[in-house]
Amino acid sequence: MASAAFADFHAPPPGSLPADLEALLRLWQRQHPPLLHLLAELGCTVIDRDYQPALLDPEGYLSRSDLADPAVRAHHAAIEGVSAYISFVIENDEGEVIGYWHGPEQRSLHEAPIVKLDAEGRFELLPGRHLIEALLGDLGRGDPAALGELARLFAGLGIVAPARGRGEPVWPDAATHPASLQQRLYEAALDPRRH
Repeated sequence: MASAAFADFHAPPPGSLPADLEALLRLWQRQHPPLLHLLAELGCTVIDRDYQPALLDPEGYLSRSDLADPAVRAHHAAIEGVSAYISFVIENDEGEVIGYWHGPEQRSLHEAPIVKLDAEGRFELLPGRHLIEALLGDLGRGDPAALGELARLFAGLGIVAPARGRGEPVWPDAATHPASLQQRLYEAALDPRRH
């Protein structure tokens, strides 16, 4: 399944990427041992040209009979359609993928909300304005101490989640929600005559 994944991030002009993403990718490309260790501890990996997450390749994990089911095909066609508007960056150990939701509006990386495609094939916008902030919030749900420790570990590597103060994380604003688009694409794939 094609997406805007990591390929768009190779050799970008300086300052064209959000600071946390730029720092993460710089260390990843160098295979920086402390970053690799931290990501392994978190059960995360960076999606790059050489790695395709299983969730984005249904033919890799579904049987022929699954793929013959019209509802399953429609579900995966909808995932593929929505994923075309996402730059995926991180995969966690549950097979979920996290990235930037550009949406049909084609928001830039600096403006795009962070989105997660979960192992059930559902899209969810994550709170936070930056990739690392959203990732940390997702990993540290319900445990502020763990969230603070993770933020400290990333900051020690030069990957800083911008401080948001003591309040709740900022919930993203998206003109088109990925879950709504997924539902429309699913319905269109299931019954193309109605759309």
